[in-house]
Amino acid sequence: MSKRRIAMARLQQILRMRHECGWPMRRIGEVSGVSLGTVHAVLESEAGAGIGWPLPDGMDEARLARVLYPSAPGGGEDADGGVDFAWVHEESRGKGVTLKLLWIELCDEGYRYSYQYFCRCYKAWAKAGRRTMRQRHDPGDTVFADFAGMTVEVGGRRAQVFVAAFGLSHYAYAEAVWTQSLRDWLGCHTRMLEFFGGVPQLIVPDNLKSGVSKACHYDPDVNGAYQQWAAHYNVSVMPTRPYRPKDKAVAENAVLQVERWVLAPERHRRFDTLDELNREIRRLVTELNDKPFSARPGSRAEVFEATDLPALRPLPIRPYRYCDVSFATVGPDYHVQCSGRTYSVPHEYVGSRVELRDDGATVTVFYAGMQIAAHCRGAVGEVVTEIGHMPADHAFVRKWTPERIRRWAAEIGPECSVLGVCQTRRVAAPSDDPAADAGTAVAAREVRRRPAQRCLCAGASLRDTQGVPGHRHSEGRHRSGHPRPARDRVRAAAAP
Repeated sequence: MSKRRIAMARLQQILRMRHECGWPMRRIGEVSGVSLGTVHAVLESEAGAGIGWPLPDGMDEARLARVLYPSAPGGGEDADGGVDFAWVHEESRGKGVTLKLLWIELCDEGYRYSYQYFCRCYKAWAKAGRRTMRQRHDPGDTVFADFAGMTVEVGGRRAQVFVAAFGLSHYAYAEAVWTQSLRDWLGCHTRMLEFFGGVPQLIVPDNLKSGVSKACHYDPDVNGAYQQWAAHYNVSVMPTRPYRPKDKAVAENAVLQVERWVLAPERHRRFDTLDELNREIRRLVTELNDKPFSARPGSRAEVFEATDLPALRPLPIRPYRYCDVSFATVGPDYHVQCSGRTYSVPHEYVGSRVELRDDGATVTVFYAGMQIAAHCRGAVGEVVTEIGHMPADHAFVRKWTPERIRRWAAEIGPECSVLGVCQTRRVAAPSDDPAADAGTAVAAREVRRRPAQRCLCAGASLRDTQGVPGHRHSEGRHRSGHPRPARDRVRAAAAP
């Protein structure tokens, strides 16, 4: 029989022309488009098998192939050498086990075929047993997202290309960004929904490290910021299974189409800015969506407007703003650090583990999913404290600023006002420094502790305002030894 297998319909045509028409082999070969030797081999195999014409009842193409091609895969009773390929498949999954090793072991047991033929038979068996389930997509239900493998050079750097498409209409979106970081990933998602004009029910991304912290077949761990984005738009996120590209076949096809019709035509063009590249990508993607389908009527844009677009949910009023998410433990001073800045939280949460979200303008603190504090983003190194977060005694001390002490002392009398000025001379303005707050508290206690009657006497004023109360010192001098001119100023102020 011929080594090159010919179609079953042509074989039946050769047998019919030979038995019904009685044509010679040479003419049969000319009409059938095969060589004389092939015609001779077919008729010889047919005569040896005793098939005859017309074909017997029950003689289908598969049985005819086994009779005429007994040595081909699937032909004859022992075409595969009697190998149990289910056993081969199970054994090949073991660590270090290869088809070469299994073939050698089978040859030791009497297998007589070559290694190449053994591999062909195994691949044919594996392909025959493979099944693929067709995915069904509802209108406006699912969007598939991924990054393309091709990159584009922009000003000496390589830009990544984000691609997304609807499952039903295959309506595509593409955008170039610098990196595959979480900020760019979420930014692409936000602009993607604005391009579509609505929110789908489900987004199926690839297992990108920026979006999926831990990939898993059953319970993948989605990044916290990605979850916040999904909660803002009220959309579900279901990553694909690892190493299962068929789970996102729509995204794979969309990437292929974008690379073929958007990126490849611009392979020789040089872009200076990312905005310039994105404008060109937007134009070419629009042309891709308007391109008619080859196997069905309409285009991506037409099917999208008729099916997906009416089923989308409206976008929220405000778009999502990216937040840097971090975690910290509240210290005993009821403050937490975020990006080199320090912020206060209610003192009841001292020792608790809290979540901080920094969107560049505000810093929000959450505990167990509940917001407990919010601050405007301060400068690097700044300490931002809200009085409402302090315990009662701390808040009382914080309220007694040097200005308040002077005003309170001035309400009592001129001598007491002079005393208040002297007491607060070396006290700094209110700050988050505990030492400064302690100095303010000492000054406030000293002023409040001195009766107003003593301030009515100039001599008492002179005697009580020699220095900062609460500190032992020599007459008229600081501990450092420098002269203290306060006595002269107080005497002049108390003079009639």
